[in-house]
Amino acid sequence: MNPSDIMNNSSRPRSYFGNLQRFYRATTVHQAAFILLTVIALVSVGFESLGKGLFTFFMIFSAPLLLTERQTLFRDPMVKLLGLILIAQTLTWVNALYIHPEFAKDIPSLDRLAKLFSFVFIAYWLKGSTRAVLSIFAAFVAGIFIALAFAPDFHQDVMRALSGLRADFDIKNAQFTSMFAGVGMMICGFGYYWGATSNLKKAHKVLLLIVNTLALAGLTWLLVVSQSRQAWLALLLAVVILPIFLSLHSPRCRGKTLVGIYLAIALLVGLFSTSSIIEKRVDEENSVLSTIISGDWQHIPMSSIGIRFNSWIEASHWIGEHPILGSSSAAIKQVIQQSDKFTPSLKERFGHLHNFHIETLVSYGLVGLLLIYTMYYWLVRSVFIAQRERPELVSFSVFTMMFMVFWLVINFFETFSSRTFGVYTHNIIFGCLYTFYLASSLNKNRQSE
Repeated sequence: MNPSDIMNNSSRPRSYFGNLQRFYRATTVHQAAFILLTVIALVSVGFESLGKGLFTFFMIFSAPLLLTERQTLFRDPMVKLLGLILIAQTLTWVNALYIHPEFAKDIPSLDRLAKLFSFVFIAYWLKGSTRAVLSIFAAFVAGIFIALAFAPDFHQDVMRALSGLRADFDIKNAQFTSMFAGVGMMICGFGYYWGATSNLKKAHKVLLLIVNTLALAGLTWLLVVSQSRQAWLALLLAVVILPIFLSLHSPRCRGKTLVGIYLAIALLVGLFSTSSIIEKRVDEENSVLSTIISGDWQHIPMSSIGIRFNSWIEASHWIGEHPILGSSSAAIKQVIQQSDKFTPSLKERFGHLHNFHIETLVSYGLVGLLLIYTMYYWLVRSVFIAQRERPELVSFSVFTMMFMVFWLVINFFETFSSRTFGVYTHNIIFGCLYTFYLASSLNKNRQSE
């Protein structure tokens, strides 16, 4: 063989890699990926199948980034965490084959936690642009209203809501409707704060104020009529800690101003508590809460709260038996199926534990839960690291802390992070927040190339 042929053949892989890298770094490709993300945010709530299909295409399209940007991505803390998550899930599955061969799956369910890291690709394509992030936030909120507008029983749900009955507008169930409403309200609140602290022209600020106010009013109504107490509690706690985060970033939000903000929050809470819908939902399980508080855990009625608490009691036995690695994701359903507390009809209706944190402990033990909490921690830290280089990201830091409180609390009463709409919300918000740190890492590595 001619030496020149050998050289030409050996250069082809490098040439192919270079072409692939140039393609994925091209401005038009970034613009196309951003447009795709925007469409996904607009349609995913109202058209679930279409949204899932588009997001699957997005993930397949983005997969070569692991090759073209491997020097950055494989050093990234989130990608390293993903690797540890995959190892932990595999170890849990191997352990389950030994301790629970009767229901252990034939192969490990690696996507159950791995899909929570899809936001890394979203973060990459947003390129650390505040304008791009704001656009995705806006599309996320718009997607909620699109879902309402295209709900098959929209008029019936409106009439139900006006009559005081629970309405979900065909968004899976009312818990998810409330979750979307709560996240949307926080984005609107962020919009107020960002608009007030940005350098926008006065006309643009007025327009942003009007749009935010209209969206916030609609989402607040949706939060109330979907009647999910976990969303009310999560949003309340997020709002309660908000002034503390504001005071850490701005001296103007301290002292008398801080007291004034809390008085305003107390007034708003008091105003909402006068709603007959909220009063009814809060009061209807008082007897169940009294039973739980009294310690009579053997006689907790199977109400909405009772079903949750009883399932957590049953799950505690499984966690106690295998606290380190858990019993695999297949054990979640078995907690209910093997319980004497649940009737056959309830066993048919429920196959999960209404608590993402407890489900993670049952499935993957302390190892899995600590890895998930490390992901949460690193997201928060990444935004604060990015803020050191870009002080204008203060509003994003405040939003990050507020969202994290909301997300941790709401997942304590429902398994949002294991369900399609919850995973979608997790990845969109996480991707929008992680992009600032990832973009900085990418820029530093490219400068050193």
